Amino acid sequence: MKRILLALFLPGMLMVMSFSAAQTPDPNQEQKLLALIKEVQTQQAQLAENQAKIEEKLAAVAETTPIVVQAASAMAATSTTSVPATADVHSIPDAINLLEQIKAANDEVLAKQKAALERLDELQDAADQLRIFAKRG
Repeated sequence: MKRILLALFLPGMLMVMSFSAAQTPDPNQEQKLLALIKEVQTQQAQLAENQAKIEEKLAAVAETTPIVVQAASAMAATSTTSVPATADVHSIPDAINLLEQIKAANDEVLAKQKAALERLDELQDAADQLRIFAKRG
């Protein structure tokens, strides 16, 4: 949630920085910053979409059979990459650095979410097989 707020905060911060008369930023840095903002926003949307899929699959697996899937849900939301909680950004290079850290953390969480979704698919397949075998017996 903090990352989403930060991703929404950064475009506003960029506008404030662009109005600053004391700074004449390099156009390449501005383009890089805008590209990073767009990438992070795309990642944030993907993170939210993946989390919704994980919750949906957890509910489907829980309905089918009483399988404990705590590890899959806990794995999806954690990241070991440290991203500052507050944005103490006073220049475009600082903002670029912060966005690169956020992007790296998002990449890590996206990879974990992908693994969790794959594991949930495996659990759903196993649950379906159990249901088939239970009907035969």
